[in-house]
Amino acid sequence: MTIEANEEALLVPVGQVSGLLGGLSRSSVYNLLDNGELERVKLGTRCFVTRSSIEALIERLRAEAAVRERNRANRRKETKMRIAQEQANTCNGAPQNSPRGM
Repeated sequence: MTIEANEEALLVPVGQVSGLLGGLSRSSVYNLLDNGELERVKLGTRCFVTRSSIEALIERLRAEAAVRERNRANRRKETKMRIAQEQANTCNGAPQNSPRGM
């Protein structure tokens, strides 16, 4: 039975995890397992990953991406404000940061 046939499977074979994570390499999946970012379950000689740990990883990645995007938006906003302030200072006759004698 494949994962596509049973979306409710609680355990996913390691070989299929890479497909669920966008084609991540098998060695990257094992790195995630070794780092504790995915939960490994062994049944006999077979190694599985819990579906809940896959879903938790995806949620963490989404949350991190949202934080990065918020930070990026804040930096853009701060840059626009700084440029507007510099332009306002230039228009008001404030000294510019240019070398003397030019």
